[in-house]
Amino acid sequence: MSPTESGLPAPPDFSRISSPPGVNPEPEPETRLERTTLENARLKLELEGLSQDTAERKKYASLFFYLSCAWILIITVLLLFQGFGSFWFGKFPFKLSEPIVLATIGSTTVNILGILYIVANYLFPKKGPFDKT
Repeated sequence: MSPTESGLPAPPDFSRISSPPGVNPEPEPETRLERTTLENARLKLELEGLSQDTAERKKYASLFFYLSCAWILIITVLLLFQGFGSFWFGKFPFKLSEPIVLATIGSTTVNILGILYIVANYLFPKKGPFDKT
């Protein structure tokens, strides 16, 4: 149904309108300066954000490293107690059942590898060559 059939007037045809004579299609120097200033401010803020991200990533990477080292140390001490507990403690030997020891070793391995995977993905996100963010 056309606009005239529905009772509405036809939309105006703006294709014949042109710029008045003497109007320059190029932006004025003040406009170009303002655009450049705003673009520089945006780039500066983006650079500050990336610098802050890098500093935070370094901080969290070291925290995860220390967490992993402490975790491995605790498991090592636990395994040493399991192996030498009766020698060290004599009257009150340290003894865990075999399934508990195996579960501890297995879960520790999975947890350490999982944390390292998460940290690596956080520190080095997968970005395409043309991504800006």
